[in-house]
This record gives sequence, C-alpha cells and structure tokens, in this order.
Amino acid sequence: MLRSSRLLLGGTLVLAAAAIAPLAAQAPKKLSATALRTLDNQAEKAKTEYLKSLHDLAKSFDDAGLSEKSRSMLEAILAVNPDDEVVKRKLKELDEAVFKKNDYEFKFDTGLPWQDARIFVTKDQPIRIEAEGDYKVFVNETLGPEGYSNDDPAKDLVSGIPMGALMLAMTPPRQQGQGTGNRQQRTEDIRPVAVGKSLEFTPKSDGPIYFKVNVPPGSKATGILRVTIRGNFKPQAGVRG
Repeated sequence: MLRSSRLLLGGTLVLAAAAIAPLAAQAPKKLSATALRTLDNQAEKAKTEYLKSLHDLAKSFDDAGLSEKSRSMLEAILAVNPDDEVVKRKLKELDEAVFKKNDYEFKFDTGLPWQDARIFVTKDQPIRIEAEGDYKVFVNETLGPEGYSNDDPAKDLVSGIPMGALMLAMTPPRQQGQGTGNRQQRTEDIRPVAVGKSLEFTPKSDGPIYFKVNVPPGSKATGILRVTIRGNFKPQAGVRG
C-alpha cells in the first residue's frame, strides 16, 4: 500500500511538471493595439503626474528659501525630461542667486604679506572676486642680469602672474625652510592664481583663502584695495558680510 502511494505521488509530480513546462516556455502574450495604447496612456499619465509633483515640490522649497532642496527636485525633473528649458533656466537662476545674496567686502592693505580674507570656501563651489583701487610700489634694489627671483612665492615674484597684480592662494606660502608642524611645506605645492580686477574662482578644496599683491622682494607697497567676494562662502566667526 505504501509503495502504491509513493508510485501515485511520483506519477502526480511528473504529470504536474509536464503540465507546467509548456507554460514556462510560452511566448509573452501579444497585446492588442487597444491594450497597448491603454498601457502607453497610463505610463504617460504616471510620468506627467510625477513631473508635476516634482515641479510643485521645487516651487514649495524655493518659496521656503530652501534652494538646495529645490535644486534637487529640478535636477530630478531633468533626469526624466532633459529637454525642459524652463527647468534649465530655473537652475541657472539658482546658480546666480547665491552671487546676489551672499557678499562680503574688506579693505586689503597692499603693504602686508599674505592676508587671510577671513572666509571659508567649499570645494567645487565658485566665488566671484572684484577688486578696486590703486596703490604705489617703491623699489630700491640692486639687481644682476638674472633679475628678480621667482623661486619662493612667500617672498619673491610669482611667475606667470603680472607684477603688481592681486593674487590669491588657498594656503599662504611660507618661506623656504619654514615648516608646518613637523612637516616642511614645499613651495612647489603652492599655486597662487591671479585675481586682477575680477576673477571667478572654483576651489579645489575646502578652507580659507589668502590675498597678496605680486611685488618684488624688498619693495614697499602702500595703498588700500577694496575687495568684494560674492557667492559660495561662509564668513569666519566675527566677520560680517
């Protein structure tokens, strides 16, 4: 009896497997034109509702002053609909808004060495710098045929930047031989950039920025430049924009 039951069960499983196999091998069911059109309409409706909800959220965040959250919603819209020119314009407006809302002005003494601007910048977030004013440089140097040295940006002229131009660096260059803690800072790692009258600068790292005029060693500079910084920065403690 037990053997008969086993045989019966085994036969049932074989028959069931044989019945399922053809179903698995069947081709996908072909939709009629009407059914396919219905699915397409449903998909388009879902897409439209999704985009509308993103637009609504972007506006609500923008109205609340949460520009970064608004930006995230707008970027999500472009991921679905990359040709949305209205959204592209809005993103550009958000990019420009920070340069209008956040600014800081300070008086730069040209007679001093590298000066901390007393702000913090963020990697890959641009700032715009404008400088106005004039200053005088007095030079009383005896030079050889090689002219001025440009080996040490802490005290020499910086090569590649016009003499007298305002320049900035993310780290204030130190004279050769000076160390930072237990590690000497190599001057070849310092990369000052020319500011001149204006510059849009995108930092490669987080941190403060420093300014100096590119004048010869041993010279005396006198005068004040008015420097205005706009965009993506945070003032250090005690600094007012």
